Amino acid sequence: MTSPSASAATIALFATLIVTTCPVASRAADEMVTPEQIPMRTDLTIGQVVVGDTYRGAYEFTQSIGALDRGGIEILFSADVKDDAGIKRCIAVSRQVAADDIEAARMQVLGYHTDDPIAMSGSTSIGPSLQIMRGLAATGSADIDIRNYLNKRDNNGTLQRVEIEPIAFPVLLNGQSRQLAAVHAVGQLGVPGSMRWWDLLLLDHPVQPITLRISYGPDNGERGAPPEWVRQVIRIDFLGHEELSKMEVDLEGDCRVRVPGVYFEFDSDVLNPASEPALRLASTILQRHPDWTVAVEGHTDIVGNRSYNLDLSSRRAQAFKTALVDRFGIEPARLATAGYGFDRPVATNDTVEGRAENRRVELVRPCGN
Repeated sequence: MTSPSASAATIALFATLIVTTCPVASRAADEMVTPEQIPMRTDLTIGQVVVGDTYRGAYEFTQSIGALDRGGIEILFSADVKDDAGIKRCIAVSRQVAADDIEAARMQVLGYHTDDPIAMSGSTSIGPSLQIMRGLAATGSADIDIRNYLNKRDNNGTLQRVEIEPIAFPVLLNGQSRQLAAVHAVGQLGVPGSMRWWDLLLLDHPVQPITLRISYGPDNGERGAPPEWVRQVIRIDFLGHEELSKMEVDLEGDCRVRVPGVYFEFDSDVLNPASEPALRLASTILQRHPDWTVAVEGHTDIVGNRSYNLDLSSRRAQAFKTALVDRFGIEPARLATAGYGFDRPVATNDTVEGRAENRRVELVRPCGN
């Protein structure tokens, strides 16, 4: 998000998320990325945005897989977000989810806190359990318990599947706009006297289901009321040899490539730790071609005024260059920087995923347009 005003950014973002509350119409399965095409591996990063959090405000965060084995997974959470005292700071938290809980836990704990234990027996994190997904598939319903944070209340109830077939959910996959096949479910969850309608879009992954979008409406409100709180996946990145080869070919042939997997903190030029795989890819290409010089270009979305975004995009380009120089030994003379703000969009700025696509870093060789 790129704005000189946090409140302005929040309003713009929340308005877009409300507009996209209703899922898009179902599409043929061959037009969507299937869950099996999202590999659950240690270079997987999920970028999300939250709006309406009573305690943290609006913010973006990443969840990365730090470890994965038969015993379960380790999740690395990172965000530049307000702490309990209302002070904005970088938060890094790890959580371990056991394989038995991924299989059958009824509870999902959404939020991360530095005081939380690393392991929370009986709960999942990234998404619901496989058993809940099987219930939605077999009978169209499943009991669930959701907590915003470990120390907050249980929200118990039954989810009901809405559409029989998966629906399309827009996301940036390795920097490219794609549609994921998602299960849509709703339910009235909470405690007696305080119930809310929750709306979920879920990636029915065979190893680890992922909550792509989750929201709830007002306390004791009607179904379909505008959400008060929304959490939505906007980016998924898994950068391996295939992406390295693609970037290298594009930079050699087209003289320009978008670097996938670059994450900056919310409204900031600070690189999120989840950007490490992207930096490694860029540095590897430059090390393979020591004769290449490139310009690091920064681009933003349209939230905020032009001068602010020009400055932010320039600072982000410089931050990416500095990381390549200081941490990967790339000669600074090989790297120029430029910031273009929102002047060169590649997608619409009317949707949250479109704005995420416009917030990008590109490498450009001086051999073409």
